[in-house]
Amino acid sequence: MNKRIKELYGNALDKAVPYTWHNLDHAEVKKIMKEFAELIVKDCCQFNYDFLESYREASEVNSKIRKHFGVEE
Repeated sequence: MNKRIKELYGNALDKAVPYTWHNLDHAEVKKIMKEFAELIVKDCCQFNYDFLESYREASEVNSKIRKHFGVEE
């Protein structure tokens, strides 16, 4: 995951559960953040496959999305 995912995740936690997330240990926060990032990127990639007519084009775009957010396939 890259810096942008971490920023977005931190903002989401601050807004959604400001009273709770500070009680989680670092390993728990990191595990949730990794899952969060992977789910978002996976959903974006699936959208590309559904939207773009060319499988090759979708694959190229998806590769760039994963690279941008630092999420492995």
